[in-house]
Amino acid sequence: MDYHAFVSTVKEVSGISDKKVNFLFLILSMDFHYSFKNTEESSVLFDTHMEKWLSQYFNRPVSKKETSEICSIVSPENPALFCPYIWNSERQMKK
Repeated sequence: MDYHAFVSTVKEVSGISDKKVNFLFLILSMDFHYSFKNTEESSVLFDTHMEKWLSQYFNRPVSKKETSEICSIVSPENPALFCPYIWNSERQMKK
């Protein structure tokens, strides 16, 4: 399935936000190895963890747009995949 078609279809369900759709996309991609077309256009899950980690790394506030650009550079074939890496890194820093 095409990434954009997947997002559009799932968002038709009441109460499903961009963040929830992209969480589902990551679960299907990473855990179930489901292949999507156009993953290079995947959305970055800009949440407090991403914002905090990148802001600390760059020593300044980082916007959602900047985060998307950074993730596209780090993981051009699927920018959303950089998010779980950041979440895991932040958890490791807390230990």
